Amino acid sequence: MALLATFALIYCRRGEEPLPMVGLREVVVAWAVGPVAMLSTSVYLIGEVPWAVVLYAYLVMLFAWAFLILESARDVPFARRMGRSDTSLALRLGFQWSFQGFLLLMVSFYGMLLVLGIAMGHLGNFLLVVTIAKLKDISEDFRVEKLNHLPDKFARLASFLGVGLIISILAGLS
Repeated sequence: MALLATFALIYCRRGEEPLPMVGLREVVVAWAVGPVAMLSTSVYLIGEVPWAVVLYAYLVMLFAWAFLILESARDVPFARRMGRSDTSLALRLGFQWSFQGFLLLMVSFYGMLLVLGIAMGHLGNFLLVVTIAKLKDISEDFRVEKLNHLPDKFARLASFLGVGLIISILAGLS
């Protein structure tokens, strides 16, 4: 599969008029961080892929994709100065569409997290509720274009979510 994807990418990028690959980096990285990494780790460690790992892998993919859109929006001034508007997803989409895409991904993430938590019997906890308030602050900063410190804030949100998920999954198992 990886070989087929590599050949397809080489075919699409060669020639005088290569096909534009706007947003491909974000999709590939989110796919690699989410399903590919989690499913291959599961196969390596336990020799099988439980359905819970598959579902949580897509949650990780949504979160990573939202982070990459946020990072692309932050890098817009640099991409514009460097003349890289053909490869910058946020420049191609525009600020409003980038912001709405970020919100859609995060709402999808929290919605799936809630449904999966209920379906698998993982108890909700205070840390997951606190992250919603942090997400509100991040989205407000994104909306008013205070983008410089957002990746750091988003990384802190990810660590809170990780700890919250570990606690809720362990509490659901006991």
